[in-house]
Amino acid sequence: MMDPDFDKKFIANFGKPFYSSRPEKGVNMGLGLFITKQMIENLNGEISVQNNNGAEVILTWQI
Repeated sequence: MMDPDFDKKFIANFGKPFYSSRPEKGVNMGLGLFITKQMIENLNGEISVQNNNGAEVILTWQI
């Protein structure tokens, strides 16, 4: 079951190192989106996240 505050937590912590929406010990390190964000920004690109009325989270990136 999804946490009703998932969108708020995810957006507030998007791209921060060691944040995971699924903090299973030893499984999810919380580095995937952090590394992705750093790589895109190093290419002078942008990555953003938005909440679509609680129905979905949309990630958009441009390089």
